[in-house]
Amino acid sequence: MRLQSLQVKFRTWSRNRRKLKKLEKADVVILRYPKSGVTWLRVMISGVYRKRFKLGDTDLVGRSEFHKARPGVPNIFVAMDSFGVPREELERRMAGKRIVLLLRDPRDVVISQYFSISKRSSKIERLVRGVPDTVEADGPFSYAVNPHYGMIRIIDFMNYWSAAVRRHPRSIMVKYETLRTDTENQLAAVMKFIQPDVTAEELQLAVSAGDFSRMKEKEAQGTFGLSILSPGAAGDTESFKVRRGKIGGYADYLTPEQKNVLDEMVRSKLDQSLGYS
Repeated sequence: MRLQSLQVKFRTWSRNRRKLKKLEKADVVILRYPKSGVTWLRVMISGVYRKRFKLGDTDLVGRSEFHKARPGVPNIFVAMDSFGVPREELERRMAGKRIVLLLRDPRDVVISQYFSISKRSSKIERLVRGVPDTVEADGPFSYAVNPHYGMIRIIDFMNYWSAAVRRHPRSIMVKYETLRTDTENQLAAVMKFIQPDVTAEELQLAVSAGDFSRMKEKEAQGTFGLSILSPGAAGDTESFKVRRGKIGGYADYLTPEQKNVLDEMVRSKLDQSLGYS
């Protein structure tokens, strides 16, 4: 156990150092809580540059310093706020950056994260997060209400950073739900913030590249060419990176009583101006 604890501490320290270095070099920060739909957004943003530079499907913004060989492409860094420094300091470090804050209903986020952690994560990844190996057997509700890694953490993230980006001079806030229901217009707003010279044709092709059913089919077939876009277990659709994307899908995994508990957490804890109550 002591060796595992040391491994976790070293891994966390190393990861935070790398992330702070990447943040320092970034032009644009896409800030989100994991499982808020950022992979889909990245695929669409990458679709703009795929058209412009005639790239293959294995190129994805936010990886491998995508921008370096492509003049005019900003350095985009995708992150949560777990850098090992206080949020106030992190906010100061992002003062000169452009920030895209991606939000999603915390009830959908926490259930999606439950499936990701229980079906896709390694033992060491669960140790880093403090999640027990019994997470899958314990079930989604137990995960959702855990005070250390469950929905309250997501709500806390959303409350802090929605307020922070409102006082940030160069920021945009986008909700996953609006992106799903009005994809082309919402993507246009994000892309014009990131890449002002984006064209209508590039946007149309990017939306097509981000078609959810197409992404899921490509993941199932293993034709994305990206390790992050592959199932945790072949044939188990709940282990997919591109899993369902359903708005309000959290309710499908809970009893009515359990759903009411999560709904009350949103009503009583989440900033009501975000529109999720």
